[in-house]
Amino acid sequence: QSGLRSQSYFGGAGQDRKVLEKVLDKDRRSKIEGQNYQSFELLTDDYYQKIAEADLVVSRAGLSTLMELSCLSKPVILIPLPNSPQEKNAKYFCKNNGAVCLKQAGLTSATLTKTIKELMQNKQQLKKLSENIYKILVHGGEDKIAQKIYELK
Repeated sequence: QSGLRSQSYFGGAGQDRKVLEKVLDKDRRSKIEGQNYQSFELLTDDYYQKIAEADLVVSRAGLSTLMELSCLSKPVILIPLPNSPQEKNAKYFCKNNGAVCLKQAGLTSATLTKTIKELMQNKQQLKKLSENIYKILVHGGEDKIAQKIYELK
């Protein structure tokens, strides 16, 4: 569920963490306040910049998103869309210690908040997640493709 406030995440406004969240409901966005909290309906132009700035990402488990997070070495909490291929994606990443997985069914803001707090307070675990998510995928494929095309000339 979207719309968690920064106070819920880190025990109070004004602490050293900044929270960015995609919130679709305009009414909820306008009610969320705090200088360390920003919400967006849609991230487009600065999507990669915002992700790069993040200490921790909470996301669904679509393959494109997972590839982007892997390339950026971002620690992530995955909440896959139930009954979809996202569940297999999340299972693979979590099995390889590249993400923390939570099931949407029965997920509460308290559980999500607790998970976020635990991760944010454990720099070593965040570092391990960053390292592992990068290792899960093979990188540099675009260079290999470009080289093959160049060889065809």
